[in-house]
Amino acid sequence: MAQTYRYHVDGNTVRKEQQELEIRRREQSAEERRRARRVLKNQNRVLAMSLPQAALLLVLCLIVGYMAFQYIQVRSNISATNKVIQNEQTQLTELRQANEALRIRTEASLDLDEIYRVATEELGMVHAGEDQSVYYSKTESEYVRQYDNIPTE
Repeated sequence: MAQTYRYHVDGNTVRKEQQELEIRRREQSAEERRRARRVLKNQNRVLAMSLPQAALLLVLCLIVGYMAFQYIQVRSNISATNKVIQNEQTQLTELRQANEALRIRTEASLDLDEIYRVATEELGMVHAGEDQSVYYSKTESEYVRQYDNIPTE
């Protein structure tokens, strides 16, 4: 296909339009390449890390890792403690039930008549007589002291 050139007047010169378009394209593409190189250079500068930045990032990563490890360890200790508490509560419940069973069995095995018989016949205990009981009222205070003197009337 043959190229057709258009001519146009630019000031006092006549130029071919096609050649001028190519020149403009070359200038634009060179400018775009320069701009792309600047953008790439800026991106590389932004993405590049200095040694202090890399060291800071490493320290922060180590701190976060240590904290995560400590968190997992604390959670593990809490779980273990909860299991121990549950086991102790189960053991306490079992001991209370065993204690209650022993108390009921002990109370059932007590024969009050047999106790009275042993106390009166074998040990010689007797009921207190009327003359052996002393009743008094203490009006000074509302409670009775254990080792206070008993008033005589």
